[in-house]
Amino acid sequence: MRKKISILLIIVCVLPLINLKLVIAETTSKLVGIELKYPENQDFIVATADTVDVVMNLELKAMKKGETTLIEFSNKAFNYSLESFEISGNYKVVPNELGIEIIALKDVPANTSKITIPMRYSTNVEYNQNQKIDFSLDGSSISVDIMVNKYKSFVDESELIKKVAYGINAKGNAVWGVFLNYNEKPLTGTKDIPFVLGDIVGEGHELIANTIAVYNVNKPINEDGSRNLNNDGYNYDISALLQQKSTITANGFTYTDDDFNGFPKLDGLKEKNTKAYYIIYETKVVDSDQEWLKNDVYLEGIIAEPGNGGDPLPFTENSSASISTISSGGGGTEVGSIEFIKVDSETKAPLANAEFVIKDGEGNIVQTILTNEDGKGTALDLLYGSYTLEETKAPIGYTLDETPYPFEINDSEKVINLGEVTNQKIMLPAPTGSIEFLKVDSETKAPLANAEFVIKDGEGNIVQTILTNEDGKGTALDLLYGSYTLEETKAPIGYTLDETPYPFEINDSEKAINLGEVTNQKIMLPAPTGAIEFIKVDSETKSLDGLTIKNTKTTNLQMNLPQSGENNKVGQRIKIVGLLLVFISIYLYVSRLKKRVNLKY
Repeated sequence: MRKKISILLIIVCVLPLINLKLVIAETTSKLVGIELKYPENQDFIVATADTVDVVMNLELKAMKKGETTLIEFSNKAFNYSLESFEISGNYKVVPNELGIEIIALKDVPANTSKITIPMRYSTNVEYNQNQKIDFSLDGSSISVDIMVNKYKSFVDESELIKKVAYGINAKGNAVWGVFLNYNEKPLTGTKDIPFVLGDIVGEGHELIANTIAVYNVNKPINEDGSRNLNNDGYNYDISALLQQKSTITANGFTYTDDDFNGFPKLDGLKEKNTKAYYIIYETKVVDSDQEWLKNDVYLEGIIAEPGNGGDPLPFTENSSASISTISSGGGGTEVGSIEFIKVDSETKAPLANAEFVIKDGEGNIVQTILTNEDGKGTALDLLYGSYTLEETKAPIGYTLDETPYPFEINDSEKVINLGEVTNQKIMLPAPTGSIEFLKVDSETKAPLANAEFVIKDGEGNIVQTILTNEDGKGTALDLLYGSYTLEETKAPIGYTLDETPYPFEINDSEKAINLGEVTNQKIMLPAPTGAIEFIKVDSETKSLDGLTIKNTKTTNLQMNLPQSGENNKVGQRIKIVGLLLVFISIYLYVSRLKKRVNLKY
């Protein structure tokens, strides 16, 4: 009997405990486990840049319609989207500053569910480190360590302004950063070209003006060339200046100064115009259906240091960034990623600082990519859909690759490797120079046309042929650096060939050479002449011995007759010879006559 009573007492005592346990189980929810999904091929996230998917496995209690439960997050340095989403039509998940609230949309029995929350680490870290975060639900708690690596970027040597996106903070606002003048250029503005710093807020969000904060950056670039992501303190003066002196609307702000030589301070003095600043501000998300929030910043003015030809250099530069407002939650929006390697088209050497944009099917820019020192470009958190990768800025010394690279993110292709994307090196033309000279008459200095010259290089090869124009000018262009000789090969008509070689050299210090006057001497022809001949006799066959005939400029003949008695001996001899010739002629005639008579008879 006592034994039965004891057993009965045990049953009476234990049974309520069992029922109590069942009641507790049915009236509380529990975190079963947490899984971290890092970006593809990573076991870490980069501070301010990457997201890690925190997957929470839950045992949810039976809940009446409208009943709620809360999962709290301990580490407020992680931010996440505050957009609400549903789980299988049973629950609505509403993120807030504490964590996420789960609201039953109808009477739901106890079940297991899964919720995924993408998280970013909102500030940069000094070194790679684990960041602990606790997740708590109805008395159950799980702690996880998320590996956060330091964000590191490099400053392009031509950069004047750079916009970056930091994601959505715990308040649900989009956070943006601007790196201003990290190359410490002397920036100025004038009435003709004023200094302008402007920000343009895209669709789906609005500027919160009182969040504009400016920080000093005394050493903007680290020794390894990377960007200094720290700052040297809040600058109240310039923060107040941008908030109070800018033209501010919900769509952005514009600060203009037509006498800029450094930002003016409240005491009337100006800061150095070479100073670097870090600017941060927030925008309010007003359209939860906007998948991407875009923000642009631009800078205009003059770089005071000598630019082209020693003159100040006007500039206009802009930079843009985008933030994804992807919904979080179990079975929520799926995302994918792409990667590629930027290389030299010939050597295959990796190329850093090539800038790309990713455009969706409607042509909207959804992400901007800058290749790293290994030439690698990566884009994460791409929604399912069709995209195009386009290069917007080539590496220094290379031509822009205008080839579009289409791709699609879907269930079968979540991680896409586009392989090598190439650039061709810009082939700069070899430096050249020119010569000119003037061909003239050696005496009158009159210009001489159609004189032909050749230019020979140091090895005697003819590289150009020149013909002087009607003004006597000879010109040779596009001569590569080196030593040359100018030689005349054909003189102008009526002139002697100038055989003088004219050496010259084209180099950095002598690119445009003027050889001055190159002369020719006129050919001197002898005065034209002729000849006459005649026999002068006396009308009565008298000798004219001693007659002298002179040719003068007037071509008149002058005859000097011999004086009486002179040259008598010569005259007598001529007479004797003449008489002999007469007798001989008579003799020959008579002889012929006799022969004819004899023949008759």
